[in-house]
Amino acid sequence: MSKGKRSEEPKGWQKVLSAVLRIVPFLCVVAVLAFFYMIMDMNRKIEDRDYDTSNIVINDTNNIENNTVNDIVNNTVNNVVENDVQNNTVENTEVENTVVQVPETNISGEVIPPKEDKDIQEARKVFNDFWGDDDNSNIEIYKNDNNDYMARVTSKETGNNQYFVIDVANNSVSEY
Repeated sequence: MSKGKRSEEPKGWQKVLSAVLRIVPFLCVVAVLAFFYMIMDMNRKIEDRDYDTSNIVINDTNNIENNTVNDIVNNTVNNVVENDVQNNTVENTEVENTVVQVPETNISGEVIPPKEDKDIQEARKVFNDFWGDDDNSNIEIYKNDNNDYMARVTSKETGNNQYFVIDVANNSVSEY
């Protein structure tokens, strides 16, 4: 044998290493193709599925917001103004509440007038019959903690308040 030429047969581990190095790229190509096949199959199954949309409910968030505003308005109206009476003098603490009413709308877009308790409406009617038509005052009708109907009349000119108790059953009004 001449020098510089290899005439030796490869050893056992070299044969195995050579075979593995030839097989690994082939296995990588097969794995990538299988991965893409699975993704495409899942997409096809999703697209082929027939979804039933008849039971999907879309929540009306506008109605929820209107109900929340109405709850705030009702809670504000139902608050009781407390008066300290000493020596026939009435001290009133003025608290200004700013209430913004968002009108409710129905499905066709028509504005629904704010709902007022039927008992409050009856009390308002009795008080309006007693007080008459007055553009110089703001009138607020509410129910206090004793379930009495009250009217607060605030003069637009002076800001002074007058309080009245409304007896709906007897159609009478008396000063508080």
